[in-house]
Amino acid sequence: MKCYWISLSVILFFVLFPLVTSAHKIMTFAYVENGIVYTETYFSGGGKAKNAKVMVYDTMTNKLLLTGTTDAKGYFHFKPPAITDLKIVVEAELGHRAVTKVKAKDLKSISKEVANISPQETAVESSSVQTHQVTIEDMRQLIREEVSRELKPLFEKIIQVEQRLERPSLTQIFG
Repeated sequence: MKCYWISLSVILFFVLFPLVTSAHKIMTFAYVENGIVYTETYFSGGGKAKNAKVMVYDTMTNKLLLTGTTDAKGYFHFKPPAITDLKIVVEAELGHRAVTKVKAKDLKSISKEVANISPQETAVESSSVQTHQVTIEDMRQLIREEVSRELKPLFEKIIQVEQRLERPSLTQIFG
């Protein structure tokens, strides 16, 4: 009878152990908006990864560029120190770790935005009337900002869908 209980315990351990590990899988998502890289980190069960350590590396040299900590909602944002492929590593409690990447091509829009910001005046004053000259680059910048603002809720919905999809379903648990 003792052998039966030991066998049953071993079988249950190996059957249930994957559930425990997959229930706490950590994921991170990153996107670029208005020259800032935003990340959101969460557990597959839907919980936010609070106070998780964030490390940003240059993918080419594997050099650590900056570190930080997620807030209470699992968010972290930063201005990229260089226009290069970035690897973002997030480490939460109990050794949970997630990695995501941001391509340099996504960051190149940042350098264009910075180049467009110049000290020159965009308004020209003539006699008593002030006229505004809007360049094509100014229009592109305005459009980029508006599109980013409008897409932010969509990114948040995508993250919510990913969180739901990563939760183990009953068919995954019981086969």
